[in-house]
Amino acid sequence: MHVMEEHLFVYQGYNRIIHDRNTDEIIMSEMLANQYFMARKYKQACDLFEQEIARGVTNKSIRSKLIICYIQAGQVIDAWKIFVGLVAEDVEFIIKLDPIRDDCPCPDLVFELGNGVIKNQNNADYYLTSGMIWLYCDAKKSLTYLKDALAIDPQNQTIAGTISIINSYVCNSVDLGRSTKISTL
Repeated sequence: MHVMEEHLFVYQGYNRIIHDRNTDEIIMSEMLANQYFMARKYKQACDLFEQEIARGVTNKSIRSKLIICYIQAGQVIDAWKIFVGLVAEDVEFIIKLDPIRDDCPCPDLVFELGNGVIKNQNNADYYLTSGMIWLYCDAKKSLTYLKDALAIDPQNQTIAGTISIINSYVCNSVDLGRSTKISTL
């Protein structure tokens, strides 16, 4: 083997080791974030999910959980930005999440919304939050809340576009999965 080829081979092997180590770190960080999420320690989960996003990880599951973390932290605008992107990319991903298998707290959050635990029900943030949470449980109810948000801010093209995407999915979907299970709570 030529000296130059030998150095290249060693360099490529070294890069593989670094790549494997970085991959392991990403996996461990995501696993820890998921553990925090399941324990409802949203701040800790949020910090780790944000790190994953900053590293360039575009996993839909991470983004869907980060939306919930932001909502729980009262960071509605941050949640909304990720929500809009995920809806545009794959609205069905959120709609088809299984609250039990995916350990989604949305049924509990929906219950809190219905019992007035979440306050400020007369502003756009409340309706955006409700619309985001309900999409995990019932797409039709999500649309109702997002339309209420649009009524408060009728010029908001982001809300209008998001409603259009969800509405198109609802109108073209034969089976919305669990949409009636949660709405009967």
